[in-house]
This record gives sequence, C-alpha cells and structure tokens, in this order.
Amino acid sequence: MGNADASNHRADRERARLPWYEVRGPHEAVPVQYVPQVQLEMLCTKTKASRFVSASACQGLNVFAVPRDDEYLAEMIHFIAAFWQRVQAGEPPSAELFWASADAPRYRAFLERTRALSEGWAVETHVRAPWRREGEDRFFLEARK
Repeated sequence: MGNADASNHRADRERARLPWYEVRGPHEAVPVQYVPQVQLEMLCTKTKASRFVSASACQGLNVFAVPRDDEYLAEMIHFIAAFWQRVQAGEPPSAELFWASADAPRYRAFLERTRALSEGWAVETHVRAPWRREGEDRFFLEARK
C-alpha cells in the first residue's frame, strides 16, 4: 500500500470473517465487473492508464493504477461486434450467445483474462479518511461541542 495511514483499514481476508452489516471497507481488487468499463473508458479517452477508486464510508478508500491493455480491448471489441451483428440482423441474442458458437474457447479465455486483470492490479494507495481533517473525529458537519 502507499504511504497513507492504513490503521483503520481491514483487508479482505479480515472482512470475510465479519457479519455482512460490518463489512464496510474498500475493495482490495478492482471488481471484475468494472474491468471492461475501465478499459473501454481508456480507449474512448485515448489514455494509456487510469485510476480506479474504491471508497468506503468508514474505512477510507483504495486507489488502483490501471494500465490500458490493447490486446484485451481487441478481444472485447471482437465480442461486441459479434453481438452487434446479431442485433443488426434482427436476431435476439440468446443467453448462450458466445458459449454456443465456435468462439466459445476464445470467449472463455476473454473471461479468464478479465478476472486475471481484476486480480492483478494492486492497491497503489490507501487513504484512511479523505473526508476528515487531521485530528478531526466528527463525521459530516455536526456541531462542535
């Protein structure tokens, strides 16, 4: 983790033992469902890197450095184009769209790559409480006593 104070931060392995209502920490990895979005945003904005921030109301935030992956983007565009061809042809896509095609092994590899990217980006910096001033224990803007 970066140079920020992590004393109030709970790692995923520790949070896994807590009841669901006490789990408030930021993600320790970029959630897999955001990988395609972050990659497409970099393609659209013509950038080579991005930052992904996972925030928690009580345990601060984690910042991830996310590099653009052009090979991953090429695979994603391949599957988007196959989907769009079906739409243009007026064929409703089935739930098995890519699994029932000759592209199934390629699609599996794409999904595995998505997961690997998600798990491969480490927390660059943890910021314990970015919304509080140093030495301030109050939440929000309640009156001082």
